[in-house]
Amino acid sequence: MHKNGEPEKPAGHEDHGPEHPLGEVTLGGIKVQIVLLGDAKPGEEADFDVRFPAGSKRPETLRGWIGLESGKGSMKTRFQNEGDTVMHGHIVVPKPLAEDSLAWFEVEAASGNSKVSAPLKY
Repeated sequence: MHKNGEPEKPAGHEDHGPEHPLGEVTLGGIKVQIVLLGDAKPGEEADFDVRFPAGSKRPETLRGWIGLESGKGSMKTRFQNEGDTVMHGHIVVPKPLAEDSLAWFEVEAASGNSKVSAPLKY
């Protein structure tokens, strides 16, 4: 925490824009927080953090995309570990962006895949 009581942002997030929490979801059996950094504009990259509880094991493979659940017409992006509790990814927002598009996140594991969505509205 900063001295002013605000949560500390992970290193390197200064240039992404304001944080927009999109909600808590259960992904791969772990409750995580999805955060959009800045805005999701069609034809541009949108920056996302998937924040895991301290001490939890992050998945080896986490992918994200914006659009339909099937991923059709979207570019899937692999997220990278950042710090001890965050996985960060830059997802290309389709242009045009369908009105009912969601942000999708999928974990690949030996026990099977787990997929969740988050709204793009905040």
